[in-house]
Amino acid sequence: AMSNIPKDREHLLDLITSNYRKLWKLIEGLDDDRAKLMVDDDFSIKDLIVIRVWWLRAVQGWIKKGQQGLSFPLPAEDFNWQQTPALNRRTAIDQNSIKLAEAREQLKQSNFELLQLIDSLDDDELTKVSQFEWAGKWPVMRWISVGSSSQYDGAARQIRKTLKRENLL
Repeated sequence: AMSNIPKDREHLLDLITSNYRKLWKLIEGLDDDRAKLMVDDDFSIKDLIVIRVWWLRAVQGWIKKGQQGLSFPLPAEDFNWQQTPALNRRTAIDQNSIKLAEAREQLKQSNFELLQLIDSLDDDELTKVSQFEWAGKWPVMRWISVGSSSQYDGAARQIRKTLKRENLL
């Protein structure tokens, strides 16, 4: 398996694009009923999609705030990194009424916007450590992959397993 830690801009874009395509293939033909299938005790297939949208938007927000020199809590107001399961749960609950088609559209749009944002960053901003205070000892491209390609990869694995269990794959 290809490492989800990007080596450079090209590798980052490859990771995002290939993992996004794998996820998209699994969800593009699903309807609302199948999107309600539970992947585990906490989340449905649709929940996994809305959670990915949250992370895509979050990492873009961190970069834009960092460019403005703002400081802010990571990963979110009222949540630390140990509390990401609770953050994901809150996100799923907040988006409970959204239809799968809309969640899918948001995923597509947020992925597109992320690619545009990456394109707008220069190589230093993307690959050098300490370009932004919030990014700590990781280059921004690693944070981007955590919020996108790794998220796509994890969701695709869980969704594939669920669809196989239901004999839908």
